Amino acid sequence: MSDFSRVLGTQRWQPTSTWPPRRWLLLSLAATLLLGSFTFLVTIKLSRAGTLVKTDGLAYFLYARSAVIDFDTDISNEFETLDARLPSDAEDEDNMMVALRKHGRRHPETGRIVVPWPVGSGLVMVPFYAIGWAVEAATAQLTGRTADSYGLIPQFFYGFGSLVYGWLGFWATMACCRRALRHAAPTSLRDGLNPWLATGGLIFAGSPVFYIFISPSMSHATSFGFLALLTLLWWQRWDGESEGIAVLGFLLGLLMTVRYQNTMFCPLLVALVLRRAWQGSWRAALRDAVVGLGALMLPVAVQVLHYLTQHGTSGYGTGVGSSSFKLEQNEVSLLSHHFFEVLFSCLHGLVYWTPLAGLAIIALIWAALKHGWARVFLATFLLHVYLIGALADGTAGHAFGMRYLIENTPLLASGLALWLAHRRRHPRGGKFWVAVFAVLMLINGLLILAFGVGTISGTDCVSHADMVRGVGAALGRLLPLG
Repeated sequence: MSDFSRVLGTQRWQPTSTWPPRRWLLLSLAATLLLGSFTFLVTIKLSRAGTLVKTDGLAYFLYARSAVIDFDTDISNEFETLDARLPSDAEDEDNMMVALRKHGRRHPETGRIVVPWPVGSGLVMVPFYAIGWAVEAATAQLTGRTADSYGLIPQFFYGFGSLVYGWLGFWATMACCRRALRHAAPTSLRDGLNPWLATGGLIFAGSPVFYIFISPSMSHATSFGFLALLTLLWWQRWDGESEGIAVLGFLLGLLMTVRYQNTMFCPLLVALVLRRAWQGSWRAALRDAVVGLGALMLPVAVQVLHYLTQHGTSGYGTGVGSSSFKLEQNEVSLLSHHFFEVLFSCLHGLVYWTPLAGLAIIALIWAALKHGWARVFLATFLLHVYLIGALADGTAGHAFGMRYLIENTPLLASGLALWLAHRRRHPRGGKFWVAVFAVLMLINGLLILAFGVGTISGTDCVSHADMVRGVGAALGRLLPLG
């Protein structure tokens, strides 16, 4: 066996189902929708604008609206309608139009409103918006009012999309954790608690829970769900259960149209191709590379067509909207000047705000010393951190580490589950880690509460003392004493 093969790993194992019974899936989906409905109502009530859709998420919502009602992805008329309907207040950061007014521009060649966000996140939400629009139209007819395609009912059902994709992400991540254990852990360590701790911990003690249940119009829950599915399907091919790479290529292309940063998950597919090549199947590896790239280009072509439609053929260098294929509204430098800030900055650094993510990174490094799959996962994660740190606008680059890295949850959780399995050998180890994770989830919930009511800044560096004061102030508002 070559050195390269040893790095990637060549072990195989007998496939075992990693999905729960269908009854569990349906009950958990119902519970997710019920809990999400409650958090949506609370979010709307606490929002000064009284909306569920806001900030960057409005662009995605309008993409879905345009696809369902106008049968295109041009949001110019939607922008004009809302711009006239909603008053402009530069000091009102909760206004749902604030991000669109800041980044949207009318292109001088096409006359259309162009924005820097990709179109995929809105398109994968089309089924949910379509249901919401049907309910809105029926409700309007029954009550004798005019149907509002921008109203709360379409927004609510649009938000259900994030709940469903978050639910998919949870169970697919859980399945990845189980595969990591059955792939590498001794039989005595493969109990059912470790995947639950790793998956539930990283979701509910980290940022995913916020974008699934509190801010569902953003693209993160959608991106997380599809990436977790991609990772699970990757596992099946890594374990020799399945052949072919077309589905993986298509999913990666779709993820790239949801969030441009998802391009950094390409090492997953590259590793499969190289592994096959170094096992001696060079022709098969070349075929997989061509097929995977072709499948990837199918959804990417939709994004390119949308871009050309909006910008025309001479849109480069105009300074209007995204004048080239940028990563959202940021340029990218060659050097990752803010690599460590992405993880440790008090301005939304991943580990700073989510200590459990730091433990998961250590666990993945530990797993990478022994297992090929963990090396692939670690390389993919580090490449993603490098990209975020390479964003030329430093204030945006390191500020968004804790949310730009949400899609890495399945990778980190797999390493964390394996690490926990090797650490929980003491009879009381399970209770200890359950208590630790419960405390971290509670702290994260309190921070989300403080952020939601505005007692913690969302744009400035926040010290740990500021966090404590912010949580105390938030609880004081909700639970006044005396």
